[in-house]
Amino acid sequence: NLLQQSLSYLASDWSRWITMPVDLSLFLIAVASMLLFGIPAVRKGTRIPKTGTIEEVSAIDLAPQVASHFSILDTELWQLGYSPIVFFRSPELQGDHVCRFYLHPGDAAACMAVVSTHVTEGIVTPQNYLEFTTDFDDGGAVNTRNATISTPFPPLPGHVNQGIPSATTASALKARHDRTISSMPHRIAKTPSRRSLFSDYSSQHERWISFHASNG
Repeated sequence: NLLQQSLSYLASDWSRWITMPVDLSLFLIAVASMLLFGIPAVRKGTRIPKTGTIEEVSAIDLAPQVASHFSILDTELWQLGYSPIVFFRSPELQGDHVCRFYLHPGDAAACMAVVSTHVTEGIVTPQNYLEFTTDFDDGGAVNTRNATISTPFPPLPGHVNQGIPSATTASALKARHDRTISSMPHRIAKTPSRRSLFSDYSSQHERWISFHASNG
């Protein structure tokens, strides 16, 4: 299993999880946020699903290294008031991957963590990131992740996508996210819920596909 082998390497040094660069040209996500994956497929004209279908994953099915990583992350996010919601996989994501949503009962920003591997020309590259997303009632959103953004596509209208690879802790990343949100007092944030997470993900995926298909 490529994911398990790569995580064995990463487990030897926790800092590798935080500083690992992510090429978001390989990813298309949305949670609340969220950006969507599938950019390489769109560029090449490959057909990808128009609906962002999500498959829940049981914790007992996680590889030990993956479970250990999320256990550490759970503790860090718990200190910020965030609780883990669900593990999942998405057919739109490339590579072997596991994702997890987190919610805060008093904060409009949802959080998503992704752990994955991707194979390019026979080279296995572990990739992961943490992202905070605030959705607004005007259809826009702010996404802040601890990864460098590399994508040829512009964001959806009303969306702000921030790549902050220097944010090596969840608290530092959340502070940068909150700073951006505070500069937009005229926008009204939507309150995420467990019930709406998957539907929001699917809706955002469909919007991304529709927008970029209609704009070449």
